[in-house]
Amino acid sequence: MGRSKSANFLVTGHWSNECRKEASKFCDANIVSDSAENNFTLIDDPVEWNIKPDAAFFHYCDNETANGLELVDFPYQMVPQSQILIADMSSSIATRRIDWDNYGVVYASAQKNLGAAGLTVVFVRRDLIGRKWMQTPALCDWELFSNSQNGFFNTPSVYSVYITGLNVQHLIAKGGVE
Repeated sequence: MGRSKSANFLVTGHWSNECRKEASKFCDANIVSDSAENNFTLIDDPVEWNIKPDAAFFHYCDNETANGLELVDFPYQMVPQSQILIADMSSSIATRRIDWDNYGVVYASAQKNLGAAGLTVVFVRRDLIGRKWMQTPALCDWELFSNSQNGFFNTPSVYSVYITGLNVQHLIAKGGVE
């Protein structure tokens, strides 16, 4: 969050709304656009989005499978350059190329496309590691994990990690993931 007290959330379905609600415990979780009015079937035109320019970050879920709403071509130009772009890619990770230069954080639950349930993969841009609040829980402290032996602060879900590793190796071998 840095010095900002707000964050932008594009609400396109159940998961993005749950994330916004959870974040509202810590900041002013600004709703950029809410697709609930049309039963999560359409996204407002990006020029109509209510983006707080001084927010710390912009969060969206790129594929809300519960309602079938997917953002295939995210309008990156709408996000102020000063904001970190964060995406929940649980339903799309490993299905198409990701332009990593656009993102500060990408996270995905493994059970959708990568492996077994019980694992979430998180990709964090290096310059964001170490920028935490004092009250950040250990499981969300990326610096703690990056400095831990083998990148694990806690005992991971070994089965989920193993299955995900096998699946990613298979995807790479078949040319599906860079």
